[in-house]
Amino acid sequence: IGVIGLTGSGKSTLLKLINNLLDAKEGIVLINEEDIHSFNKEDLLNKFGFVDQSTSVLKGTIKSNLEMGKSYEINDLLESLRLSGLEPTEDFLNKELVKGGLNLSGGQRQRLNIARALIKKPQVLVLDDVFASLDNQTQQLIKNNLLNLEFKPIIFVASSTINSMDFVDKVLVIHQGKIENFIDKESVLE
Repeated sequence: IGVIGLTGSGKSTLLKLINNLLDAKEGIVLINEEDIHSFNKEDLLNKFGFVDQSTSVLKGTIKSNLEMGKSYEINDLLESLRLSGLEPTEDFLNKELVKGGLNLSGGQRQRLNIARALIKKPQVLVLDDVFASLDNQTQQLIKNNLLNLEFKPIIFVASSTINSMDFVDKVLVIHQGKIENFIDKESVLE
């Protein structure tokens, strides 16, 4: 599902409500007709993979940034790197990162955050304007990889540009904090 709207229209807020990073001031958020607050916080963290427009990379290795205190098989680590368009090698996994990952490019930091979300094999993957810092070829590679994931998550992708919506089925159009339309992708791309 694509979420499109101008800067400041409420796209990020909506995505943060969906995965319980923000509490609704009015109304409730339902997952399969069940109030999001009825879920255990740890369960929600495991069900959702969230990548926002800012990149958060910690000092350590690529591997430690992917694992974030959990342990994964080497093949799963390498696969998450491949899916996000990063170098899927053990040498790259062991690359030392400075604080903030400043020895990576902005696009590499963003792809590392995507890989971190994918390693969990979430049921719901929320991508908040993650393609903005990536070139068109890398964007297309990642989009194709997302469409072919074995674990088939529900994917929400927010952007202010229509070219990020070319792989979604439906598009939510947001304007000034309100959903104005929920349409098939083809209607938006025409």
